[in-house]
Amino acid sequence: MQTEPRTLRENDTLATAMEVLAQTRHHGLPVINAADELVGILTVQDIDRAWLDGQIQTVGQVCTRELLTAYPDESIGAALRRMSARDVGRLPVVARDHPRRLLGVLRRTDLVRAYDIALTRRAQLRHAAQQVRLGAFTDAQVIELSINADALCANKRVKEMAWPPGCVLVSLRRGRQMLIPRGETLLRGGDVLVVVTESAAHEHLLRLCRSSHNEAPA
Repeated sequence: MQTEPRTLRENDTLATAMEVLAQTRHHGLPVINAADELVGILTVQDIDRAWLDGQIQTVGQVCTRELLTAYPDESIGAALRRMSARDVGRLPVVARDHPRRLLGVLRRTDLVRAYDIALTRRAQLRHAAQQVRLGAFTDAQVIELSINADALCANKRVKEMAWPPGCVLVSLRRGRQMLIPRGETLLRGGDVLVVVTESAAHEHLLRLCRSSHNEAPA
């Protein structure tokens, strides 16, 4: 959640609210009263309805007061289901012991970011577990190599590189994807390779993955 969300006051004019929404690029913001308690949410749709009435009104008069909220100790899945059921793009996060105390705002973009982080971490854990399994069943080294953007092997297919004898490319992590490298696989800067190799080939592999200023080693 965003722990320091922008808010509106009950006595703000709709013109002020529109300006704040434009500045923050949000479609809705929490509304608080003089005691800094959460009393509602003002959305673009609320403002549209107010303009149709043709009367100049304050934020407190037109905001939505039937609040759908979340608690900080709830799971992301529970919050997402609540948002989907009502088709809302944001949830005020409030304290369980004081439902009017605003702790933050959870938006759809926050949920997308959280799931992306979770998927990336899961791929990393799978990658690490594979290294452990490989190390347990071979006497060779199991190493992880990050490919620099300007590396000799960057933007080259696996089959185009002169890999040193005694090494096997086991897997490739690209973001949250884990791939099995094949001859046609195009290597990119930022890819992470897991390689089973004899110690003699270690330095050779480092030069392939971390430098492009010299010719490939023989």
